[in-house]
Amino acid sequence: MRRLILVLGMHRSGTSVITRALETLGVCLGDDLLPGKEDNPKGFFEDRKLQKANDDLLVSNGCYWDSVELPFLSGTTSGTVASYQDTITSLISGNESWIFGFKDPRMCRLWPLWDSLLRELDINTSVVLMMRHPFAVAKSLASRDAMPWEISLLLWRLHNIGAIEGLIHWGGSFVSYEILLENPEQTIRTIAQDLNLYISDTKSIEYFMNSFFDRNLNHYEGGELLISANLHDYYEYVYQYITDDTNSLEQKLAILRQSPSEESFIYPSISRLQQQRDDLRRHLFEIRDNHAILEAHTDSLLREVERRKQESANLRNRAIYLESLIVHERIKPYP
Repeated sequence: MRRLILVLGMHRSGTSVITRALETLGVCLGDDLLPGKEDNPKGFFEDRKLQKANDDLLVSNGCYWDSVELPFLSGTTSGTVASYQDTITSLISGNESWIFGFKDPRMCRLWPLWDSLLRELDINTSVVLMMRHPFAVAKSLASRDAMPWEISLLLWRLHNIGAIEGLIHWGGSFVSYEILLENPEQTIRTIAQDLNLYISDTKSIEYFMNSFFDRNLNHYEGGELLISANLHDYYEYVYQYITDDTNSLEQKLAILRQSPSEESFIYPSISRLQQQRDDLRRHLFEIRDNHAILEAHTDSLLREVERRKQESANLRNRAIYLESLIVHERIKPYP
């Protein structure tokens, strides 16, 4: 039976690092991965087609990766969901590796759409869940996207609810980003043990440690308090609780589902504002698409103008040539 390893975790949680580490354990990530960018120069290790499929599904349903609500997951099967599932089936069927892996933080909330497909394809699935301090995630998203901390923390909670649900459903390994930084080699070995993967080549782990893993990655070390004291205390408590190995996954999930009263109060406002923002985004994308169409049409017209200019010049040159022949009486004009 073929095996699939899904890496789940909130955006900016170190999922790229742990996905690259899975390669040292013989997990095939594919050969069409997204390239690195300024905010993640060593690479995302995300399959290009998978990320596009996830984004297309979200956008076609009026949502984005940072939407707090995904109404299309309410249980109704839409045409976009069916098309998405067909794309995922083709993506998995086209991968011939016995052990392969996918990573995309969007999967924290989209994985339920995969469940029936993986059963039909007879794929043995496991999860690697990457957990990072919520304030470190919020700080990173504030720096990259200017996202308010309240929204980042809410998304952190929603993504990790989905991720832990996936880990409970399929089984796998729970990884703390902070523990990974402290002892990366032991963390990799623990993952191998949790997933029942055999470490056949210790040199690949050494290469990962020496050339890819950045020991200077920072822990969250506090800083300016950009949220209320109540929210700060709530998320600090939740993080300490869910990274405590003595608590079961079911207990961790229950804690995450208990939203703080302050967040419950602002949730409707956040949802409403995001809906307005998403409407503006769609309008902006429509404008961009129309602009691109107009640009293409303009380019086509400019090429046609140039072609007509060249044609006119050729005719002018021909006329001058014929006129010279008439002047030298080499040909006679029409009477």
